[in-house]
Amino acid sequence: MLFKKDDDRKISSFSEAWLSDASGDATISLADYKGYEIIAVQTVPGENGDLATDLPSADYNVTLIDAYGMDWFYEEGLKRSGTVAEGFCKEGMIPFSDSTTLTIADAGNAKQGLVNIWIA
Repeated sequence: MLFKKDDDRKISSFSEAWLSDASGDATISLADYKGYEIIAVQTVPGENGDLATDLPSADYNVTLIDAYGMDWFYEEGLKRSGTVAEGFCKEGMIPFSDSTTLTIADAGNAKQGLVNIWIA
């Protein structure tokens, strides 16, 4: 269980739509959320997450890389479905580092998707 019933932290979310380049990759520099913790992540294939348009290849990868090359999703974002929305969360939550980059790899040329991230 991630939250106790009396947990009074404010939970917010944001979404990042992506479009891969000819190499099948996309890179998005995220705003500074240092001090927040990631509590859940959802990957949704398709244009703005529509599950139908320009679907990425099966087993595409989503990572959250810091300035030192560490994946703050701890490999939970690897091998994502190209047709179904998938989510993950970690017991204990993930601290949000500064200077993070959301990266998409192996999605195929001109493919799209959405990454939803919940933070507290």
